Amino acid sequence: MGSHFHVVPIRYSHYRWFGFLSLIFDLPVLILGGVAIYALHTFTKAPLWPIIVAVLLISLVWARVEYRRTLRKIVRVASLKVSGQFVRPHVVAHSLGTHFVCTALREYPWIRLGKVIFAGSVLPHDYPWQDVLAANRDAVECVRNDVGRRDLVPRLARVAHRIWLLRGFGMSGWAGFNEQDDLVHTVGAPEEDCAKCEECPHPAPIHNVICQFDHSGAFRNPLYTAYIWLPFLWGFGNRDYSYFISLCQLLMEHENNQRHRSYAITESRLLHAKWPWTGGMSFREYIENLIMAYPSDFPKDIPNIASLVIKTVVRDLRHVSDSHPKKKGADDLPTFNPIVSILKAINIVMKSVAVA
Repeated sequence: MGSHFHVVPIRYSHYRWFGFLSLIFDLPVLILGGVAIYALHTFTKAPLWPIIVAVLLISLVWARVEYRRTLRKIVRVASLKVSGQFVRPHVVAHSLGTHFVCTALREYPWIRLGKVIFAGSVLPHDYPWQDVLAANRDAVECVRNDVGRRDLVPRLARVAHRIWLLRGFGMSGWAGFNEQDDLVHTVGAPEEDCAKCEECPHPAPIHNVICQFDHSGAFRNPLYTAYIWLPFLWGFGNRDYSYFISLCQLLMEHENNQRHRSYAITESRLLHAKWPWTGGMSFREYIENLIMAYPSDFPKDIPNIASLVIKTVVRDLRHVSDSHPKKKGADDLPTFNPIVSILKAINIVMKSVAVA
């Protein structure tokens, strides 16, 4: 994703090696303290219990300091400004990161995040999304919770919560968040869109998406992040993205084989197609509106301007296809953003017409 977004990685100290224990104790402090206790026990007759208590207390306090430090990093990223304006950063949170993100949302209700992806979530399945969004309706643009049916870590987090070892943790990464009308829906597979949202005037902002991953499976599958996560972060539905790409690929095939009639039919399908990302307009109307917003010194009444833009988009798609060889199992193009390509195509067409 680094080629499409400015990535700011935030990691919790020692979590990779010590897991949830790093939330309770600072393990390096415990290890160093244990070495010191062993040395004192070996070379002196001093009582050890005060030193053991001191080491445990220091470890507990330092773990809390690290916890707050990580939380402040998330808040700092969520408070970034560009040209004096707050931006809404997209977030991909894994495992303990999901806990940090939602803790930040509850403790700092002025935070505004963009699209949020949870993988291996350790939040409780009854997390109070309704309360969070009531306190700050702009807290998140939307949330995608990838529910890994082979993920055991959220179930362990739930056990830790029930025995009072880690409060506020749960297994939403295995069971999903509780469904609520107009708030939380569940989608049966990663490549599907939400059927309930298609029938509702206002789509639910939070979706559980059933997957067959283990705890870190999504991160080990680059095709998944390319085909599923990137379109989501760009603002495309799975079917919309696939349909647009498939039409452009058909145009590319017809052009290569000089099937002019088939090309014209497919182009007409594309020009008349409507998507949420075009604002409900046909693709032709969407292109024409973008052209009308172009600087006034450029001509606007260009014959077949939409067709010229489509040809340029198809050419861009061919370039992306050639520069990104397909991997095993790949059927689509992983790094093609339709909106960026359309804007670039309009810029190329308008400048070429102005020069002519």
